Amino acid sequence: MASLFKKARDYVGDNSVEVDAAAEEKKLREAFPFLLAEGETVAFAFTGRGGSGRDNEYITDRRILIRDVKGMMGTSVKYTSYPLSQINAYAVSTAGGGLDGDSELQVWCSGMPALEIEFAKENVDLFALNSFLNKKVLPSNNAAGESAAPFSKGPKTDPGALSSFLNWLGDDAHEVDPLELEQRLKTSPPVLEQDERVELAYKSGRDHMILSSKRLFLLDKRGFTGKKSVYLSVLWKCMRAFSVETAGTWDRDYTLKLYTNIDSYTCIVQDLRSGSTNILAVQRFFSDKILGDDTAPAVGNFDVQRLQGQADSGPGFLAWCGDDCRQLDAAQAEEQFRKSTPVLQGSETVEFAFKGRRDMVLFTNKRLLSVDVKGWTGKKKNFTSVPWSTIKVSELPGYCNETGVKWCRPGRVAHLHLLCP
Repeated sequence: MASLFKKARDYVGDNSVEVDAAAEEKKLREAFPFLLAEGETVAFAFTGRGGSGRDNEYITDRRILIRDVKGMMGTSVKYTSYPLSQINAYAVSTAGGGLDGDSELQVWCSGMPALEIEFAKENVDLFALNSFLNKKVLPSNNAAGESAAPFSKGPKTDPGALSSFLNWLGDDAHEVDPLELEQRLKTSPPVLEQDERVELAYKSGRDHMILSSKRLFLLDKRGFTGKKSVYLSVLWKCMRAFSVETAGTWDRDYTLKLYTNIDSYTCIVQDLRSGSTNILAVQRFFSDKILGDDTAPAVGNFDVQRLQGQADSGPGFLAWCGDDCRQLDAAQAEEQFRKSTPVLQGSETVEFAFKGRRDMVLFTNKRLLSVDVKGWTGKKKNFTSVPWSTIKVSELPGYCNETGVKWCRPGRVAHLHLLCP
């Protein structure tokens, strides 16, 4: 009875089952000699409807090939190819408990809608499939050297019942030992590559955010029992911008935001406990990953309380009311953001600097850096970095009523608009 129910569930849910890859490759070459490229091999093959369907999914050493049989007679067949070289992100999800009896594979490719394949429970080796994608999709180069912020356990301190409750309520993540987590995820379960290095790692409840030398890796435990696990891999090349927000007077945590070109994950937000997180290490890590490796050591001690204005005449009354930015000396701004608030890379230089009432905008040789001072006290600050490679369109009209970055010019106000798709 249980077996009959499982077959009915897989058929109705269109869950795929794994079939012999070599036999399927032979059938494809006999029926369609030019479908597979010369030397292309099928590593995994699946059949829909619990093995009774007409559709198939093939994963070769070069692409994911979807065979979709259409119509009542099945005479029309559509083949869709997702090249492995164009994959930006992928996720494998284990089966949950109860009625959630299927596992999943999700793939995001450049210029194509997201692909989702559901598998029958206990039929597919998801971690073998994940390992195959790791080898084919992740970059082969692995930067040498130490992590951005070597983890130090130090003495354990009790945050207290109230702080623990507030951290749980806010879903604030705390830093964990990257080496210990790296060793565990290379064996049980084996989701990381052997040459992959975990540089920073954070844990929030049952979930993990892992920053490795090859990708952003998110481990999401779902359901009441946590039996269903989602392992999401996002390549660093998909990151379009990032922002780090410091803690405020009443807001106890840091906030990290990552902007990607992945549907459903365009903005990844993670709160970090301010008492157990090196925010400077986080800032430097993403600068290296998204802006490019730093070729010179950074200097200065990070102090979020010191965001002092430059020596200038200050804005006029109308400019202050409109929050119009005025141009500052680039060398002075660079010195400030290299020493008192060292968010710049050692090899980064400031070319233009602008300031409104309290906020600042820096144009460096690598990015647009926006510094947004928040709240009455100004203790909470947001540092948003947008690489120049992300910006596709810019407009600088003489007059414009739309929102954007704006600054004062003698006699009028100019607006700069930047489009970052």
